[in-house]
Amino acid sequence: MSKKRISIMVLCLILLVAYIVYDKQQKENYNYKIVDNCFSVKEDNSSSKHSFPCTEVEIISDVNSCIAIVQNNIVYYNWGSDDNSAIFYKYDMDTDKTYKLGEIQNVNIFSGRTAQIGDRLYFYITRRIGMGGGDLEASLYEMDITNNSLDLVSTEMVYQTLVYVDVLDNNIISYKGQSDGVAGTTYIDSVKVDGNIPEEKDPDIITKFYYDNYTHSGEVIYNFAQSNGFVYTINVVAGKMERLYIIKKFDSNGKHLTDIKLGQDIQDLISNEIIARFEVIGDYAFIRNASGFGVLCDISGDTAQPKLISMSDLDLAFYPFSEKDPQYALFFNRETGKICLLNVNGGCISEIDTDYDHVKYIYIDNDSNTAFIRVDNIISVDVTKLPVKNTYKTANMKKALVY
Repeated sequence: MSKKRISIMVLCLILLVAYIVYDKQQKENYNYKIVDNCFSVKEDNSSSKHSFPCTEVEIISDVNSCIAIVQNNIVYYNWGSDDNSAIFYKYDMDTDKTYKLGEIQNVNIFSGRTAQIGDRLYFYITRRIGMGGGDLEASLYEMDITNNSLDLVSTEMVYQTLVYVDVLDNNIISYKGQSDGVAGTTYIDSVKVDGNIPEEKDPDIITKFYYDNYTHSGEVIYNFAQSNGFVYTINVVAGKMERLYIIKKFDSNGKHLTDIKLGQDIQDLISNEIIARFEVIGDYAFIRNASGFGVLCDISGDTAQPKLISMSDLDLAFYPFSEKDPQYALFFNRETGKICLLNVNGGCISEIDTDYDHVKYIYIDNDSNTAFIRVDNIISVDVTKLPVKNTYKTANMKKALVY
């Protein structure tokens, strides 16, 4: 055998070994596996009952909770067999495959709120740690949608259990709270992420407020949002004789810019309630309390003007928060099935002409303006193709629509 042939064989062997090592490393880095589908895209929609172009996604088996639709992938989790862990999955609608992305142990609570930077999702989960699980730790996770991975970014001890996230300057910002028994502090902080898991360090504080537990006075953040590079908080200002809800606006460095008042009618409806959702999209803010009361307001002036209101089960379609505001927002009433479309740039609200008698949830894919409406199965539809019954210019509305 010639030396040249031997050299070629040795080179091939080296390349084969290198590939095997690389493939093993990739599988270790992205510890996912393909599992049975909980969803299936219907290939033939010719028998669809809907009068608008859509795709039906059949639900083969129920999941515990969807958390986002990203780049035509349904991201969701189920509880583990011990009800102590959350197992995360991605259903790829283009390939009709489901990937198990990872599992998080000792879960205490998850707000369900996610932030998107490129093809990555970020979210906090509060976990029980220590002897007997008495201490709470806020853990920030990064989910890589392209490479099917789930990694821990950072951890910190917190007093507040629900941690909400958003994106600002390509960093993850979040709302948290601490208490030492005498005083409480609520604040918005920022964690730098760049696709590489950073060294753990204390987050930068954007803004914070203090509350004195003895005098029952001070200011507390109840929730927050980011829109067009500005940070908004919805606060309770408490004194001896009053308790006032107010929206505050800050620049990206935490400089206070202005306050936006809430009318007494809104104050009365959300009074003494947890603010479960607070989201700002351009000149509009959506507020929903824990009891299900919801209101969409125009916040372009110094006082919030209600435009859409419901005493029960009004919600905003879920989407991963990102640097860029969505152009459209869908509002729905779970009990009645009514849906409204807000055209943010157009400044108008449209009542959608459907005959649903209920809606379980709606998610929106930021990358495509595609809505996933869960009635019985899931209806995938471009929001601009939904049939419209009535349209109202918000600037001309004297009274809010009641849903």
